[in-house]
Amino acid sequence: MAQRLRRLYRGRLKSIVDGTRLKPILSFAYERLLLYQTSGELIKRTGQYSATFTVTSSEEYFSLGNFKGEQEVLQRFLSEMEPDDVVFDIGANIGLYSVFAANNYPNATVLAFEPHSDNVDRMHKSMNKNNGNVRSYELLVSDQTCMSPFPLSSGAPGVADLSIGGEEEHYVPTYRGEELITTYELPIPDVIKIDVEGAELGVLTGLGDHLEQTRAIYCEVHREEIRRFGNNPNDIEAYLRDMGFNVERVNEDGDTYHLIAENR
Repeated sequence: MAQRLRRLYRGRLKSIVDGTRLKPILSFAYERLLLYQTSGELIKRTGQYSATFTVTSSEEYFSLGNFKGEQEVLQRFLSEMEPDDVVFDIGANIGLYSVFAANNYPNATVLAFEPHSDNVDRMHKSMNKNNGNVRSYELLVSDQTCMSPFPLSSGAPGVADLSIGGEEEHYVPTYRGEELITTYELPIPDVIKIDVEGAELGVLTGLGDHLEQTRAIYCEVHREEIRRFGNNPNDIEAYLRDMGFNVERVNEDGDTYHLIAENR
């Protein structure tokens, strides 16, 4: 039903009302009907794994609907987890990886790091519909400990990006990974997922020697965003190899790709 609604709204009807006073009315009606049909929930499956997510907008529904284009990486992340793993989800957003991990491995320790409070709230609402537990920390992980300016998108939860510049900046706590683990007395991660819109290298270097005890790293790389941070995308692969990881590049899609690094 949801897909039929989408085809109706996104097809000829939308092209007719675009630019008219009817557009906001139609958009509102479409979103309300979609959320009514789904009861504000979306059950997602990948392979043998499943999780339920709370959705409050059509953008969230369809963004989660295609796993934000990373189903291959998510399924591999889940298939290679072990029951009692410690997972760091750095740049958790609304918790795609955290919720899947906790629901399918309820004995795992899943720690989500996300500076956007609306995203954290949405993640916990989703977790209420699943097994397991996610511990969240509203902060940034980097290579230094300070208060950092964080531009927040004015859009719906799940679409905020970490970037340089922006009109609305908030200062949020930022921790060097090593100090984060010490300050909060966190366990050393077995698995790390990173999606920080260009700040990937800072996250990795900030974790220091703790990476030697990490079994696997799943890192989304944004070529252009990395350059805006003054780094080169190849620097990430080089650093991981220097730390003793085998590195594989997967899921290339324009400016974005994923690195899967496994400790030798």
